[in-house]
Amino acid sequence: MDLTDISGTLTPKSNQINAEDLLAGPAVVQVERVTAGNADHPIAIHLVGYNRPWLPCLTTRRLLVACWGKNATEWPGRWVRLFCDPEVVYGGKKVGGVRFDGASHIDRPVEQSLTVTRGKRRLHRVEPISPPQQSQPVAPSKQGAREDLADALAVHNLTIEQFDGWAASINKPTSATMEARPLAAVARMIANEDGKGPEILAGIRGWVVTTASEEPGAPE
Repeated sequence: MDLTDISGTLTPKSNQINAEDLLAGPAVVQVERVTAGNADHPIAIHLVGYNRPWLPCLTTRRLLVACWGKNATEWPGRWVRLFCDPEVVYGGKKVGGVRFDGASHIDRPVEQSLTVTRGKRRLHRVEPISPPQQSQPVAPSKQGAREDLADALAVHNLTIEQFDGWAASINKPTSATMEARPLAAVARMIANEDGKGPEILAGIRGWVVTTASEEPGAPE
């Protein structure tokens, strides 16, 4: 069990990679494929090791084209370094967003002055990066993270089924739907009883008590 990183958080229910997924720090990820998106996000970039796609905004798409060209069918296999940019504004408020500041397949830094809000431009810089060594996994194993979570819960006489029941009851991702990274982070928080660990444990115990009291034949 890796105890050196206790900064992960629960992943919000979402159909895309979002800023909260990167609060613990940047992630170097590999493009698996690019597909057509919707009116708001015309392209969806699917990444190796992730169940949810990255849906780049207009500014980010322009920066990607500046780095890799307009033919998105050539992007699979390439790498980007994603990070959470807390300065991203939506609806007049800073909400944070997914941006990238590193890319493979460029031989020098790429700089572009792009519009970030109406009437305001900002210089974006992308540095060349090399793919991680093959011995370094792109993402933690989901099965391994799930086993770590089960072990951490067992110390508190709880099960992963109870975790899933509690999570579903409050509309949070279960261990089956959660990405490997945040799943591993939850396991670490419960094992160390810090961060949101105590809150999660209290929530599961409360759900177990409530569920037991609602079962047929339970004493009133």
